[in-house]
Formats: sequence, structure tokens, C-alpha cells
Amino acid sequence: MRDSHLTSDYWIGGRFDLDANAWAWVQDDSSMPLGSPYWGTRYNKSCMPRPPPHTDPSTVPRLALPGAPCFKYYQTPSNRAAGWCAAITYEQYHFFTDEPCVDAYSPLCQRRAN
Repeated sequence: MRDSHLTSDYWIGGRFDLDANAWAWVQDDSSMPLGSPYWGTRYNKSCMPRPPPHTDPSTVPRLALPGAPCFKYYQTPSNRAAGWCAAITYEQYHFFTDEPCVDAYSPLCQRRAN
């Protein structure tokens, strides 16, 4: 994408599934990979304590312990609610990000129905 100098944002076919309480691919409802190296980071003006590592997408992340170091960046996806979809955006160097599904992005690719 970088070699082609693309500056557009694209939907990649992932969404937050309320029934499974997890991020899933639209095509077959399989779980999306979380964390690095797939998902981008976002900046937050306020300082947020970082919670312990979270690897189980079907559980709620644990809160940070008192006195935990504070950071201004967090890794997406951060939204665990209906109406959020996975995209790759130019702003985030085409890493996965969680975006409102109503945003106007192009699909990265399309599959024809049989």
C-alpha cells in the first residue's frame, strides 16, 4: 500500500460481534487477531494507566493496578460495542483500527456472489 502511495481508508470486513463479545470477520464469524502487529495505536490527551496484558477477546480487560505507569497512547481496538467495524486507515499507516460502521470508506476488496 505504501509503495502504491495509497492515501485512502478501507473497510476490511471485521466488526464487533455483540453476541460473541469479540471482534470477528464478517465472512465467517471467525475471531479477528487482536494486538500487535495488526492493530494501530491512538493518542489520548489524558494520561491513562495501562492495564495488565489482555489476551482473551471474550472477557473484559482488567483494570490497571493503583500506581500503574500512565501512557498517552493506547492500542486499538478500544470500542467494544455494536456499530464498530474494522478498517485500515492512512492516518494509522494502514494498521487495523476500530471505526464507526457508518463512516464512508471503500471496501478493500469485494467478492462476487456465486
